[in-house]
Amino acid sequence: MHALTGSLRYAVDAGEVALDSVVLATCRRRKPDPNHVLVVRLDGNGDYILWLPAARALRERYPEGEYTIDLLANGAWADLARNEACFDRIIVVDRKRVLTAAHYRAGILRQIAGAGYGVVMHPTHSREFLRADLLVRASRAPVCIGSAGDNSNSTVSEIRYGARWY
Repeated sequence: MHALTGSLRYAVDAGEVALDSVVLATCRRRKPDPNHVLVVRLDGNGDYILWLPAARALRERYPEGEYTIDLLANGAWADLARNEACFDRIIVVDRKRVLTAAHYRAGILRQIAGAGYGVVMHPTHSREFLRADLLVRASRAPVCIGSAGDNSNSTVSEIRYGARWY
């Protein structure tokens, strides 16, 4: 993730934020539903498996029938998530395409923006600005919860900038 450095990285970040802003400005939005929850997990297989007990506890906290929980899932392990009763809907994200294919990214942004999430949770310590943080932003949910994180997947500046969406 740190392949780009300095001015080039900031230019790419600014370009992505600007393009996402254009897409989001044209999206139809539903009124946020406090009982509609989005969980953002785009990390690896092992991280997902280690997080499963927390996912089950989340379902207990937000019982089926009262709450709808959608999972924004890394395509590498989305099939595993389908075997769990924790989620009402799984939105599969291809980690590479969300960064490299503008049309694909716009579709994911529209899907998130139009869902009317009242709560978004991003329970990942090492947040990724260009992937997950910008997808959290798309939700415009009144309640967004995420870790302060570290800079192993994003620069300190990206973490600070992305923090405005939580």
